[in-house]
Amino acid sequence: MPRVTCRQPMQPASHVRGGGHRSRGRTRDAGHTARRGAANACAAALLDRLRCGQGREIHASRIAGGLSAIGALCLKQRGLPPHLDPVPAIYKSEADILAKRRGIEPSELDAYKQAAISDPAKQAWLFQRLYPFMAPYKCSDGEWILPMATFNRRLATGYCAYLGFADDVSAFGIVDRDPYDPASAPFDDRNLALPIGFNFPSSCKVAELFEAKFLEKTALEWEAELEAAGLPCAVIQTWEAWMRDPDARAARIFAEVGGEVQLGRAAWVKSAGEYPDLQPMVDGAAAVARDRAAPPPAATAPPRQRPLEGYVICDFANVIAGPACGRMLAELGATVYKLGPGVPQHGPMVMMVWQAELHQGKHSIILDAKKVEAREVIQRAIKAADVVLVNKMDNQLVSLGLNREALDVANRKAIPRQPQATAAPRLHLGCTSAAPRLHLGCNSGRRSCCSSNRTKGSGTRARATGTGGPLSRAARVAAAAAP
Repeated sequence: MPRVTCRQPMQPASHVRGGGHRSRGRTRDAGHTARRGAANACAAALLDRLRCGQGREIHASRIAGGLSAIGALCLKQRGLPPHLDPVPAIYKSEADILAKRRGIEPSELDAYKQAAISDPAKQAWLFQRLYPFMAPYKCSDGEWILPMATFNRRLATGYCAYLGFADDVSAFGIVDRDPYDPASAPFDDRNLALPIGFNFPSSCKVAELFEAKFLEKTALEWEAELEAAGLPCAVIQTWEAWMRDPDARAARIFAEVGGEVQLGRAAWVKSAGEYPDLQPMVDGAAAVARDRAAPPPAATAPPRQRPLEGYVICDFANVIAGPACGRMLAELGATVYKLGPGVPQHGPMVMMVWQAELHQGKHSIILDAKKVEAREVIQRAIKAADVVLVNKMDNQLVSLGLNREALDVANRKAIPRQPQATAAPRLHLGCTSAAPRLHLGCNSGRRSCCSSNRTKGSGTRARATGTGGPLSRAARVAAAAAP
């Protein structure tokens, strides 16, 4: 057996909220980042054992994970043109917030803030009017729905069009313009491409439209309808309600251990088969001591300095969770090629700041996936890849040729890894390919935006299908991907 252990320093456990089968979202805090790192590292160590006969000891520090997550969210840059100022109002000083929130007096905003501190209803009202595309809204059944279009131009315009108030938004003076074009700078406080930075009158208008529309149906009806339309959202539940949810129990997101309900397994490998039920730990120190005392297996080949050296990753991921996975794979020795658009749908905050931290150690290929030549580059890169990393919605995978069926044609050995907002040992992605399967999961959660409620569903599901293997094709992928 390989010596692969995952450790966290002794400190109070982080409060995990969520985990499930519906919503899509990002995980940011220390525990979530540490879990993703541990899942990646364990899989890398298992692959290393196949190559050299020995495993590795993995330390997954929650402190290190927290510093990485905080670093991605707190980075700032200087010297960029004004129209690419990547830092939205929520990350700036009070003076900057007021400058960005044109249309409201400082005393008025302060009065709203003071009222929101003691009144949850007023807190929800203010949050909706500051950030209408990422705030929870009450539905006809009294439950809450959370639309997710925080930094994304396509999703913000998609919500307005699907909910039927695009003309109302336009009539109010809100535009849809490329935020990377200097000519768009005068509209940066009312641009759907920058949905988190609206001036106060514009954000109030959008919030009122959302508020009225969501009252027309129940939260579950909206969730099913919007996700069918390709618009990510989530029903918000209390933590207690989610623990009682039959889907969460059936999926083993929660487990009953020693008569008490707790979170289920944080990571698992599907190819290992059905896992036994969790049992109470009797003597953890003794178990660790026995593991350390076991003699290591004999080596069959010299180990690499880093376990994933020789593997090639095509990284199509964006925002935080997906790119963080790609960076971890690069740190473990893989050659990672980041393929992305020259004119992205995400705003400068995502592309100019977060990517500076999350794309370290990667090679960049910028292309327009709508062009035939770019599609040919993507296909050549996929043919040279061992892993294809994506965190897009399923309909996008089909349009880009990154779904399992398309990968079976281009490169049957390629392992697609799809970090999503859902995860559990008994929630599988329904692949139909005859290729050998490896599913790697990481069950996690995150807090929702609502003060006393929690988002239903916010783990990380990773899909991996294929045989993998030490293919050592890093040199060929550069030539294959070149125009």
